[in-house]
Amino acid sequence: MLKTTEMLLRISLSDGKIVTVVSTSPGEASEDIPDIAGNAVAELLSTWPLSENFEMVQFTPGSRTYSAAARMDSDSSVLVYYLDIDEDDLYNPSIPVIRLIPDRNLPMVSPGFVCLLGYTPWELAQSELISSLPGDSRESRGQVTLLDKTGRGLRLIFSRTPNSSGGTDYTFISRPEGLVFPVRELEQLAQMKVQVPEDLLAFLVDVLKLEAAVLLTRSTVGYVPICTVNVEIDTEHFESSSIFNPENLQFPIWVDLDEDRAPLSLRGQCLVYPSGQLVLVAPWRGDADTLQQRADSIMPALSMKYEYFRTTHGEHRLQNLLCELDLLLADQSDQNSLQNTLEVAAIGFSATVLAIFGPEESATPIASSNTDSEIGKLLVSDRPFEECFNDTHVSILNNGFILLAAWNDEREVPYKAIDDFGKKLNKIDLDHLRMDDTNLPDFSQLQAVFMKDTKVLWHGRSLGISHCYQFYGNSRQCFDCPVDHLSVSGKKSARLENHQGYVEEIYPTGNGYLITWTLLPSEGVIDSSVRESYPGGEAEYTPDGEIVSWNGWFQEATGVGSEQVSGQNAARILNRIGSPVLLSQYRAALAGVFIPEPVEFVWKGMKCFSRMRTPRPGENILHTVLDSNRAGIADATTLGPGTLSSSSELRSLAEYLSIACRREGWEFDISGTTSEEGAPVWFARRAATDLLSSLLHILAPMCPDRWAGLETGWLDNTPQTGAFSFLPGQYHVIQFRLQGIGIAERSSILRQVSILFRGFGGWLAGSPDKDVLQVGLPAGKKHYKEIDAIIYSPLSSFTELYREAISGIKSKKFHVVESAREMAVRQQTAGAVICRLDQSNIHYATALAARIPDQPILVASGLSSGIPSITTKVRHLQLPVDSKTLLSAIRKTLRG
Repeated sequence: MLKTTEMLLRISLSDGKIVTVVSTSPGEASEDIPDIAGNAVAELLSTWPLSENFEMVQFTPGSRTYSAAARMDSDSSVLVYYLDIDEDDLYNPSIPVIRLIPDRNLPMVSPGFVCLLGYTPWELAQSELISSLPGDSRESRGQVTLLDKTGRGLRLIFSRTPNSSGGTDYTFISRPEGLVFPVRELEQLAQMKVQVPEDLLAFLVDVLKLEAAVLLTRSTVGYVPICTVNVEIDTEHFESSSIFNPENLQFPIWVDLDEDRAPLSLRGQCLVYPSGQLVLVAPWRGDADTLQQRADSIMPALSMKYEYFRTTHGEHRLQNLLCELDLLLADQSDQNSLQNTLEVAAIGFSATVLAIFGPEESATPIASSNTDSEIGKLLVSDRPFEECFNDTHVSILNNGFILLAAWNDEREVPYKAIDDFGKKLNKIDLDHLRMDDTNLPDFSQLQAVFMKDTKVLWHGRSLGISHCYQFYGNSRQCFDCPVDHLSVSGKKSARLENHQGYVEEIYPTGNGYLITWTLLPSEGVIDSSVRESYPGGEAEYTPDGEIVSWNGWFQEATGVGSEQVSGQNAARILNRIGSPVLLSQYRAALAGVFIPEPVEFVWKGMKCFSRMRTPRPGENILHTVLDSNRAGIADATTLGPGTLSSSSELRSLAEYLSIACRREGWEFDISGTTSEEGAPVWFARRAATDLLSSLLHILAPMCPDRWAGLETGWLDNTPQTGAFSFLPGQYHVIQFRLQGIGIAERSSILRQVSILFRGFGGWLAGSPDKDVLQVGLPAGKKHYKEIDAIIYSPLSSFTELYREAISGIKSKKFHVVESAREMAVRQQTAGAVICRLDQSNIHYATALAARIPDQPILVASGLSSGIPSITTKVRHLQLPVDSKTLLSAIRKTLRG
């Protein structure tokens, strides 16, 4: 069954631009929040401005478009609700539907239902509306009065049908305004005994006075026809016509079809009307509004009738399934597409597994539907199929191939339908799709491992390691393990990860992963004859700026090959990339200024990281670029959700945590050294309680004893934080006892908490052997000014640039600090903080801002700062810059 996630976004606006996005959704969906901050809201919504009531809109946060319910929550806030699913399991999202699924506390509702009554799934779960719905199986359809969120009563027609998850779907129709409700026709439809879909189409033709019509039903490949009147069907039209693309059929549309491009032999103006699983296609010579008004009153009820017919007539479902499989088999180019077709067939036939075997004796399957490890072992065992499964059926294919269908539970087996599917498989050249073992690559000489979880089952080059993390010399699982992240997210596509100085190539294989390592270029001289290939792009320039070599990403970005650019001026060619940041880095490199971390820029919507360096002064400039798509490099900083506001006075975190625990039914302990006045934070009351309540909800499945503790103190190091560094200082440490959750699930939840609190200058630490989790938040400080600014610079090159920049400022008092600890101590006495940060410590800026939010802070780095909107006093200066630019930024910071 496809997994559906309910997404309710609260979008904060300023001057029509999106400032922050916060989601109310299941915990595992937090990573799916669309990254739309900074976009114009009018460009994402098909309707703008919105009213105070929910209305259907098209929401396009990225490459996908969702049918969503949206309304204005306030002058600066918009609510958007939609269902995030690979394929829409509720068919037409604009139809009001409530789906109840056993063992699922939250009801699933369509955006159309939210528009009709105003209730989101979370509000609906707390109301009495569901309990008021007719539960008697004898009342599978009828009328019901429901109150919307404003208290207004609506008289609705409902249909109650079972769904494939063992639950119940309630579909509602409201009476269209200004339209005479066709009571007699609806009563006729309700009493109709539908034996075939043609009965429903004949009813439509009679009621709507149609001359010709086609009725289609939805499938995984679009829409397939189920019955026609006075129309000849050619299935090729369904492969070539964009009219039948499900993404284009959200609402009724009218199309004018000429003789050359008219599908299904239809001519002239034609109504295409989607409703539930059905689509009516009908030519019409009369007034278009008249026909559509009559269709508006009939089609939703007809769709309900078809849903009931489909669930009670298995032979029709199998006929539709075979049509769908026929379309899928029309484009079988590789083994993956054949496996996908077998998976659709296995679900449709309710089979445990479908597999195709070759003609050889004791042959292994050349393709099969998805199976677990136990079923996979049975398919390659020497035991007869009849001993492996409760029920089996074998269909003989061409050239000695066979199709095996197997079931492990008692059910009526559709033998004839499976044989018909086997006949369709005969159209495919199965020999061509067979996997040839002799073509499999030999990994024995690679620096590679095959592993399950972190345990190494096989390794090449005699690595001699039993766990993958031992490759890095670690004694336990890496803190930011990329494979652990892939396992939890469920994404099985191959990818690259920049991990601890290596590019890891990760290939999902069976129940585990094959991982190979490529060492990133070192700081020393690059010898192309001995080093491994770099996955991005490499270039080399003379000290005067002439191009010596040029390959990979550079050729792709500029469209110019190495032979054409050799000897040319690099600035002119780099200008084609269109990044001022990249050109500034190049000009600085020509002047002998090299910053240690990569410089971030954007090319074709992708983050890219450019690094320039030279082995020794006066030698050639070595330039590498790695884009985030090719290398899988994560953001250098972790963005906070940006929902916290700051208070003008210090507040007590202990008080807020105590209130949140009492409200949620948790036990709360406070250490003797931390009184309620001894846990100061700058967060406002509502912001702090929202943050803490969110934390308690996230950790509730892991903390059955519902206990939390708080202590405060100065910390230089936190336990078990892995490679993540943090700003030394005074922290409030909230402790939890974790129990009863598996490693993968725990890792997913803790990663969310870590991202949340790192965004506000905090950290997450734990002791796996003791099952104790610690969450740290920086303590607020009272601000008193002794000097104008402190300057933190662990790099001498930036210190020299700073001294050159402020040489003309005589009226201000500055103090340079070289350690993060000293910066944390002296922050309280400084009017402003100027800090040089790189990818390892750029999050220090958030911790500084959380301690004294009104203090101006200037962050100088080659990377974007990613400071959440808990403060407006943080400025970011992207390097490289000259002393004049730095001086201007310092002056603006000192003015506040």
